[in-house]
Amino acid sequence: MMTAASRWSPRFRAALSRDRTIVLETGDGVRHQFVVRGRAVSSGGTVISRPDCRIVIATAAQALAIFLSPWGVGRLLAGIVEGTVSVEGSLYLLLWFDARLQSVVPIREPIRRPDRFPGAYVAPRNDIAVARWITREPPKSALDTDWVEAWTQRRKLLMMRVAAGEPAPEF
Repeated sequence: MMTAASRWSPRFRAALSRDRTIVLETGDGVRHQFVVRGRAVSSGGTVISRPDCRIVIATAAQALAIFLSPWGVGRLLAGIVEGTVSVEGSLYLLLWFDARLQSVVPIREPIRRPDRFPGAYVAPRNDIAVARWITREPPKSALDTDWVEAWTQRRKLLMMRVAAGEPAPEF
């Protein structure tokens, strides 16, 4: 299903931004590899020696229970703590893979955005007393190059580092 989605779904293809290999193995001998190359997913039983992420689960039944459960992420983390699930490589890729799987086999409840309440604060208001206490700066498209502290703090943000192509730190 992931292979078909990578061919036909623009939304799914948008999530396939980098080439990566994820191997799913079980202790009872089941082994499968998912390869993302050029915004397309292919899969098969042949496993390469150095995948980006290798997930080893004790049994195939436990793997199905994890990936087909509405509480899959919690079960994965519980398995890691118990020692029945091991991950070699990035945990970010494990969560990324789980999210891609859920996008083609939507078992879990979708995350619903909250509705806006009537009269919600969506634009600045000058007709109330507290408006004079709110400082409003004009919008900027980039940080000021002379503001060294801001650039130092920005470099610490994981989201900015990954978007710039830097490797994600391991846990």
